[in-house]
Amino acid sequence: PAHFLGDKEHYRTDADRRAAADRDPLPRRLADVRTRGLLDVDGIEAVEAEVAAELDAAFDDVLARPLVAPATATEGLSP
Repeated sequence: PAHFLGDKEHYRTDADRRAAADRDPLPRRLADVRTRGLLDVDGIEAVEAEVAAELDAAFDDVLARPLVAPATATEGLSP
């Protein structure tokens, strides 16, 4: 998968993208969780919904904050 949605990964071959997808730990972990009976499909969907709600709340919190004044944006940073 791309590093972020704007990265079209034109520099990668199809084989490289497939190999990276095969190494993606999330699908492997989900399969392991299901195989071991730790969560079923409904349980996984519930966890995904909870995580999505937490992310949405965090984004909403950040977006509700005032923007930093450009003149003070670097205050407190090391040189």
